[in-house]
Amino acid sequence: MGSSQGLQTGFSRIAEALGDPVREAMVSALADGKALPAGELAAVAGISPQGASAH
Repeated sequence: MGSSQGLQTGFSRIAEALGDPVREAMVSALADGKALPAGELAAVAGISPQGASAH
């Protein structure tokens, strides 16, 4: 098993990424396990399809 510091760093990175409201909306939309096209994820997050591909 890795060191506590390594685990904390990994968790912190995930928490930081999910702290972005756009990413949170996209991950929530994917939580049921169904794949969604970028355009649908963009609509859920309230951003352009080009913006979705950047996330």
